[in-house]
Amino acid sequence: MNLTIGLLKQDAGWELLLTQIGAAWGVYDASQTMSPDSFAVMIVNAAPTTMQHRDLAAYLASGGSILTDNGAARLFLDCTYSKKHFTSIAPNDCAPFSPASILDIDSTGTVITKSGGYRVDGGTSVQIIANGAGTVVSLPYAVSPLILSTASRRKNFYAPPDRLPSERVAAVSKGSIRQLVTNILELLHHRRALPFVHTWYYPDGHPTIFTFRVDTDKGSETELRELYDVCARHGVPGTWFVDVQSHERWLDFFSSFSGQEIGLHCYTHETSAVRKNVLANFGTGLHLLREAGFTVNGASAPCGTWNAAVGSVYNELEMAYSSEFSLDYDDLPFFPVTAGGPSSVMQLPIHPICVGSMKRSRYTSLQMRDYFRTCAMNRIVSREPMCFYHHPTHHHLEVFDEIFSLINELKIPMLSYSAYAAWWKKRIAVRPQFTLDNGSITIPARASGDVWYRIALPGNEEIITKIDGRLTITEARRVHRHGTAAIPEDILRARKFDPRHPLINMLDYWYKTTQ
Repeated sequence: MNLTIGLLKQDAGWELLLTQIGAAWGVYDASQTMSPDSFAVMIVNAAPTTMQHRDLAAYLASGGSILTDNGAARLFLDCTYSKKHFTSIAPNDCAPFSPASILDIDSTGTVITKSGGYRVDGGTSVQIIANGAGTVVSLPYAVSPLILSTASRRKNFYAPPDRLPSERVAAVSKGSIRQLVTNILELLHHRRALPFVHTWYYPDGHPTIFTFRVDTDKGSETELRELYDVCARHGVPGTWFVDVQSHERWLDFFSSFSGQEIGLHCYTHETSAVRKNVLANFGTGLHLLREAGFTVNGASAPCGTWNAAVGSVYNELEMAYSSEFSLDYDDLPFFPVTAGGPSSVMQLPIHPICVGSMKRSRYTSLQMRDYFRTCAMNRIVSREPMCFYHHPTHHHLEVFDEIFSLINELKIPMLSYSAYAAWWKKRIAVRPQFTLDNGSITIPARASGDVWYRIALPGNEEIITKIDGRLTITEARRVHRHGTAAIPEDILRARKFDPRHPLINMLDYWYKTTQ
């Protein structure tokens, strides 16, 4: 049978999400048979037509699994429902599909309040509906607009001290949505006693990767050299985004940084929503870096700012990748979808809190190290990419001396941004196709290559392996997955109103416009 996820309607947000996950998926059309053998799971992301309504009912009655968003279950099931506005949802309120962190959506959804004779489990954030032999998981809000959102706002990030570090980041926590949807798809496969198969996220089956980014903002030669020495001592292939104007007279200084990558930050440390201003700024910086002999593959805009103008200029400058936490953070790579269609510039999300964020909250060195160590361990156990960054002018090199030692001790692969982007392009070069026949998983020969696959089995067992055309599940080494991210009981404390935010926003605006 096909282990394909059917998408009821073509949709850029859902397609981006399923590509990140690495699932086999296809858009359902009227020429296909909607049967449990044709689709492992159906995603109802739009109002079904009369014919689709009939097909979904038959699919469910035959034991199929369905995921709906925007409360679309009400459109083909007998139930009553109500509207509810969601802002920030604690991970445990999404059980048993809990993501590793807060789910920020700020969206109105449709919640099932009464069923017509079938069982509804869960709270209001996500609901499981048992309908005869079939299963429906209902998300009350529309997923695609959230995934495609470019809105940003200031958020606190959880830590034990009363004063929390903050940054202006993507308003929607897209990485948490991806984790939630992945967990749902896994359960819906298992309800049918099927393995959930998807392309693995990292090279050679590793549980995660580590990247380290440096924004050189006005750093002196001494500050830059001291940070480089820490990277070199630990073998960290850092990616240095150069604030060109600040170092214009001595750009050749960076040529002595062995094993490091040089990227573009800006010419002048500012960002604009006006395209010609962005092009003049970034174009000048890129020209000077290349004139100085550097190969520049990617960029990172000042203050993590991404907008339509920035995205358009990156395309024109033919950047391979960029990294801006106002578009996304703590997530897997993806190609942003703009008004003109998918961008050709890969986005590499990072964790947005840096030493500077914590200095502003008056953290001690020990508190900074505790923050990054906790964050690192949670990323590892969640199998999420670990992508940190630093500014040389913020000092506290002991923080990264400790973190780099931890990364080496745990033997986590360290990648430059160019290496990470290049590998991810290989990963998504071929859309996955999986079939299950007599206990064996089969993929097309062209899909083998350098990528690995994860086979999640019922009973919390999994196999992470290469597949050379065909794999017999019983002959593969399987392990029990254990451990989840530590979720503090008071995690939503990070979403309480913080009177410091308006002041910080005002100070940031002053800094951006006067420095």
